[in-house]
Amino acid sequence: MRKISGIGVKYAGLIQQWQKQAQFSAEVEWVGEMIQEDANRILELNRQIKAMMIAVDRHRKQVSVSQKYYEKKRAEGKGHNQAVIALGRHLCRIIFEMLKEQRAYVPPK
Repeated sequence: MRKISGIGVKYAGLIQQWQKQAQFSAEVEWVGEMIQEDANRILELNRQIKAMMIAVDRHRKQVSVSQKYYEKKRAEGKGHNQAVIALGRHLCRIIFEMLKEQRAYVPPK
């Protein structure tokens, strides 16, 4: 445990003392399955979000208008992930308008 940076001898001792006193609640079996299901849902959602971010980033690299929007967000001080998320939201708004107005996608020139 002392090899973990920032722990040191003092905190390693405190953690070891705490471990001797730690106990699980009597309800741990009841809560366990629920927590596991929630964790699995969160992990699946994270996989889906990552896949969407990769798709948006690939789109950005192929469409110059999207690349300009991404660069504008980066110039505003946003990090890469924040800029990709902003571009994804922008694309969602465009797709929603296309569906609402029942018009086809016209690639930018």
